[in-house]
Amino acid sequence: SYLLWDTTPDADLMSAANGRELSEPEGIRKQARRLLNSPRFLAAATNFHEQLLGLQNLGRSGAIIKDSKRYPSFNDAMSLAMKTEVKRFVDYVFSKDDGSVTTLLTAPYVFPTGPLLDVYGVGDQAAPSDGKYAANGRFGLLTTAGVLAAHPHTNSLFPAVARGKLVRLNLLCTELPAPPMAAQFNAPANAASLSEQDLMRRHQDDPSCSSCHRLMEPVGFGLDAFDSLGKFRAAANDGSPVSTVGDIADTDVAGKFEGASGLTERLARSTDVRACLSEQWLRYTLGRATEKADVCSLQTMAHVLAEGKGDVRAALLALVGTDAFRYRKGQ
Repeated sequence: SYLLWDTTPDADLMSAANGRELSEPEGIRKQARRLLNSPRFLAAATNFHEQLLGLQNLGRSGAIIKDSKRYPSFNDAMSLAMKTEVKRFVDYVFSKDDGSVTTLLTAPYVFPTGPLLDVYGVGDQAAPSDGKYAANGRFGLLTTAGVLAAHPHTNSLFPAVARGKLVRLNLLCTELPAPPMAAQFNAPANAASLSEQDLMRRHQDDPSCSSCHRLMEPVGFGLDAFDSLGKFRAAANDGSPVSTVGDIADTDVAGKFEGASGLTERLARSTDVRACLSEQWLRYTLGRATEKADVCSLQTMAHVLAEGKGDVRAALLALVGTDAFRYRKGQ
């Protein structure tokens, strides 16, 4: 109940437990199907994705900092609208769409309200009855304004670093190496004449920085057409042209890509991403890091999530039948 409804068990689940219906896997799956098919599952799905994408600070006053001169429209109301949109997006994917990994990462629709209407460039359109607007160049959760604004959550002028780090850590479960003790990036003599992206590329080439940064910035470049509010931009903060050609190394979908569409398409079909999401769901379920003893349980869930578009409900149904979910380690 806490996993699938994010709250205490209802009377039916307590009755099943008292009747020992939950002593066998099929009894657990029967109840899990009921909980997964209830609208109450949407709260848990939203909570998971907010944690996965680091959105807990949205809607909290002062938690996300933006340059007030560059982004005068960013305030508590804007931040709350961003958080609300992510919830509405997740709700729609699981209540009206197919609830798959593919849809979560590539869906061509958005749900802006209030100040987000201008950020999304739909302020002059009549509001759809269901609040769903055509995305026009946005693809799934990674391109919602909330995710883009939260990464980076400070006044950093280099969003590609934070966004690439988000994808690496939370969607690919990459273990980024610790910075070398002597890590120190020395800007080249001609730094003032370099564009923001060229300066970041020099960062990747620096021997003391490249072990991490070669994995992050090339991924984040795919989202560089969005500014720190998640709004489309024609140029970088320094006025230089923005290239959205990126590269995603050391994965099963390695290679160059173009823009948010290319990045999200690769991530949506990646078995590495689906294996990572299995691990993230298990961490969320157990409230701890995964251990060696969890390998078989992880594989069970990952196998289901790897099929087709990656049915999240089917994967969770597999999860509740695993040993990691059903048993505690003896002391």
